Formats: sequence, C-alpha cells, structure tokens
Amino acid sequence: MVNDLDARLPGMQAPRFVAACVHLRTKTQYYRAADRGQPPGMIADSATLSYWCAETQDHIGPDRDGCDPRRCQASRPCYSAPPIPV
Repeated sequence: MVNDLDARLPGMQAPRFVAACVHLRTKTQYYRAADRGQPPGMIADSATLSYWCAETQDHIGPDRDGCDPRRCQASRPCYSAPPIPV
C-alpha cells in the first residue's frame, strides 16, 4: 500500500538530501517517508520548503542568521555536527 503523503504528482522530482546542522528542521521530516529515513544531519534541500532551528524554534538560528540547508553549515558558530557512528 502506498502512503498518500508520499505519493508524487506527475513531474514531481524526488527530494535531494544534503548535509546540514542536526538542529535544522522542516515539516517534511515528520510525514514524508524519504525524509524520515535520513540519518541525523541529512535534510531535504528545496527552495519551496520552510526551515527552522530546533534550538531557537524560529527561522533564525542562535547566531541571529537565517536557517536553511545552505546556511546551516560548519562555518557557523552554532553548527552541531551529526554523531559519529561507532
């Protein structure tokens, strides 16, 4: 059985996942199977998704800069890397 929330419209592309801060969130992480299956620190990159920081619960991070996969990288002082698998 196909999950209706994962069904794609004709012409819709699969999400592209990129590495980012583990505190970066978007709502698709909570309902889309492809997003839920990603390890910590991997997030869908899209110009149409809204992002927020789990630390501030806002679209602005602790360093007062905006949140999205391109900005939430190791160059920021508030960046948290994913745990290293043992």
